[in-house]
Order: sequence, then structure tokens, then C-alpha cells
Amino acid sequence: MRTRKWITMALAALVALGLAGFVLTGCGSSSKAPDTTLVAPILSSLSVNTGPPGTEVTLKGQGLGDGADSRVDFAGTAAEVAEWKDTYIVVYVPSTCQSGAVSVNTPGGT
Repeated sequence: MRTRKWITMALAALVALGLAGFVLTGCGSSSKAPDTTLVAPILSSLSVNTGPPGTEVTLKGQGLGDGADSRVDFAGTAAEVAEWKDTYIVVYVPSTCQSGAVSVNTPGGT
């Protein structure tokens, strides 16, 4: 019965990594809710570092989500979003922005 032990161990490893939503136990199975842990977004780069209001900026990173209940701020002012994907966001510098930090605010954090 080495095969059953190997399958159980492999599936347990996948579940631990969040790559599987169930575990085989013996001859039956039990369901497990998917991992819904939210993580803060990570920004890795901006397409431009300076520009006047209206400048298009692409923010690249990880864990940016789908844009639901999220926003990009330039010095505390929300930017207009053109496109939002989990690995990049395209926005326009707000008209009232002078200079300051850029942040991505998602349900997982900032």
C-alpha cells in the first residue's frame, strides 16, 4: 500500500502550499474550504518616476488582486484606474497631485 501513502503525503503537501482544496483520508475524502488568507500587495516597479497630472503610470508587483474594493493613491489622492490585473495596474496621476508616495490599497493591506 505504498501508493496510498505516497498519494496522501503528496496531497498533504499540496494542501499545505495552498495548491489543493481537499485531502484524501483512507478510502474516503473530506472537503476543505479554499485558503482565503489575504496578503498585502507588493509593488516592484513603476513605469515612470515623475510626470505631471494625467501621466499614465504602470505599477508592477504581486498580489495586487482584481481591483475590487481597492485603489491606488498618489500622496493620499486616489488615481483613476485604466486597467487592474493581479500583476500590474495602469493608472493616471491625479490632477491635484504635486508629489509624494504611491500606494496600492487592497482588502489584504497596503
